[in-house]
Parts: sequence; C-alpha cells; structure tokens
Amino acid sequence: MDATVTIVNYNTVAKLRDCLQSIRETTRGMALETIVVDNGSKDGSIEMVRSEFPEVQLIATGENLGFGRAHNRAMALGTGRHFIVLNPDTVVEPNTFRHLIGFMDATPDAGACGPTIKDASGAFAHSGHHDFSLVSMAANAFNVRAILPSDAFLRRHFGRWLGRVHSAYHPHDTLRVVDWIDGACLVVRRAVYDRIGGFDEKIFLNAEDWEWCYRIRLAGWHVYHVPEVALLHLMHQSKDQFYVPSFVAHYRAMMYVFRKHYSYASYAALRVILFAGFSWRLLVATLEKVLPMRKRPAREAEAYLAVMADAWRYRPPTP
Repeated sequence: MDATVTIVNYNTVAKLRDCLQSIRETTRGMALETIVVDNGSKDGSIEMVRSEFPEVQLIATGENLGFGRAHNRAMALGTGRHFIVLNPDTVVEPNTFRHLIGFMDATPDAGACGPTIKDASGAFAHSGHHDFSLVSMAANAFNVRAILPSDAFLRRHFGRWLGRVHSAYHPHDTLRVVDWIDGACLVVRRAVYDRIGGFDEKIFLNAEDWEWCYRIRLAGWHVYHVPEVALLHLMHQSKDQFYVPSFVAHYRAMMYVFRKHYSYASYAALRVILFAGFSWRLLVATLEKVLPMRKRPAREAEAYLAVMADAWRYRPPTP
C-alpha cells in the first residue's frame, strides 16, 4: 500500500464529501487506503460516508477525541508505507498525492513533507513553517500582522527576514527544508511513526503538527515543503463551530509545547506575552464599542479574555 490517508471529521458533511470525492478522482491507479475517524458528528456525516464511499474505512468514535488522538486511532490501523494526514475541508488537486509519495520515496532523509496550501479563492495561504519563537508569538498575540502591508508585498521584498516572524511571508516557490508542515496535508513516513509514534495526545486541538514535526527533526529526519503541487484548504470549517474553545485551545497548545520542548524561562515568558498581548487586544475591542471604529464580533472579546485567563492559571503537564 503506497499510503494511508487519515481524515478526522466533526460535523463537516458537505466538505467531507467534496474531499473524499477529490481523493477518489485524483488517485485512480494508486495503492491507497482512506480511513475517516468521525468525532461524534450529528450532521449525517457517518451515513454519508457509509452510503457514498463504501471503499473508505470509517471509525465512528461517538465522542470528540480531539485531532491528534483521532488521527492516531486511524494510523494504528493503516498499512501504507506513508501516512497522509488530511483535513476534511480540503480538496485534493490532480497528482498531488502521487507527487508527494514519489518525493518521499526518492528522498531518504525526508521524514515528512507537504504541498503548497491555497485558500478558497485559489490564492496562496500557507505552506512550510518555522518553529514558533517568543518573537513570533509576540507578533501573533499583539496582532502585528493587521497593521502591516499586504502579505504578497512583504513576501516579495522582505520574505526571507519576515518569514522568521510569520510563515505567511516565506518565499514559497522553491523546494526547501522547513521546521514543520501544516496538518491540513502532512505526509509522514511510516518508519517515522514506528520510531517516535504519532501525535501527542495531550494536545486536544492545534499545534499537534508543529509538535510532531519537532520530534521528527529531533529523531534525525528532515521536513520538506514541496511547492510543485498544491492543495485547496477551505479553512476552519470545524473550528468555526466552537470558535472560542478552539481559539483558547490553540494558545493552550502553544504553552504546552513551549513547556515540553523549550526552556522553562521561554515558557514563562510566553505566558507573560500572551497575557499582555490579549489584554491589549481586549482593550482595543472594548474601545471599539464606544468609538467610531470597526466593530468586532462579541465572540472575539470573549476569546481574548479566555486566553488571558488561561495564560494566568493554566499549568501544562510536566514533561
């Protein structure tokens, strides 16, 4: 078996149908198996997979296991030489999987790789990333990107420097070794899985891909961005169903990974940065209610307050 595709679904029946159909149409002739783990959907996803895609192996958990734990359930059953971790809100373009698998087979030092990611309009969205740092987390927490010129302009003129702060500014047109690949489409060699295991199940949502790639690199493999092929990612279809909890989960995962892989001082500094950054954003959101400024949805202020509370009181498990 060339590869095992693992997909975790939560109430995204329409997007999952499109995703599975794109796999069916673009991988004819390949030795490929697809495993869908449904995390307790109530929108007919299970029935749709069973009736329309009988070739797909379905695991119905009956509960939300989280992203990493659910993918681990699928990988434990997979028989492929490689694993392709895929989001249900993606559409696979022709030859994407074939090219990525061929790249892995031809590149012995590659532990993982991924394609260029495009958004719903077909424009570049993101691809390979640098590790998060205190500088990049500060830029994120204070939302510095919102006051900068367009991503395309900065990527063209300052990409190699600003890419250290935010992955959106990387030049993405050349094959390169990166620190991590987005879990929307992440190809991992089975030998990697056999040696270091799958996702860290202490992370419920977000940053699992970064943490896994970090361990892949510690084990001696490289992680590659392969720009010749692309994937359409419709972005956050599941997360938007529970915006505030997923927003908080993202920064909780960041604190956990900093505590696990970085120094204690870096972890402590991150907590201060998150508290300060989201205090500022909450202040701005509060002023917007009384000043003639752009009004944010109420859920954004709720999310900022929740991240501040987490930065103050959350203590990740000791590594």
